Amino acid sequence: MKKTRVTILLVVIALLLIVPATALATKQIFKAALTPGADGNASGSAVVAITPNGVNYMMSVRDLTEQPWGAHIHKADGSIVATLCGEPAPAGSDCTMDNGILKVFGSLTGPMINMTQAEFLAGLQSGEFYINVHTSAGVEATGVLLPR
Repeated sequence: MKKTRVTILLVVIALLLIVPATALATKQIFKAALTPGADGNASGSAVVAITPNGVNYMMSVRDLTEQPWGAHIHKADGSIVATLCGEPAPAGSDCTMDNGILKVFGSLTGPMINMTQAEFLAGLQSGEFYINVHTSAGVEATGVLLPR
């Protein structure tokens, strides 16, 4: 009986050590170098991380002419996949201007716009998506999300 408990305890400890290592192995990072868009001189960077806990993102953009009304992940055809900042207002996002620098971070919750999570991941892995930062002037910063 005591030998069985010890065996079970060892199995549980082994699983606790293996599962976090497996979870970390499934983390995927995608980055975009944001360069001036057609209507501005803004630049910055964005990171999207796929983890076992969900999809997280952060972005920093400087030299915008004004507070943006939106920042989105777009498909190559221009359609919006996810809102990072602005309209439609995303749940779980923080989007602020601080000393002329746009700072955005959050988690994408729920399904993407017109696609499944699996389609979103496949699009990220193939470099199909880009980020645009929009102000009333137009697209002030843009960059393709690429695997890292």
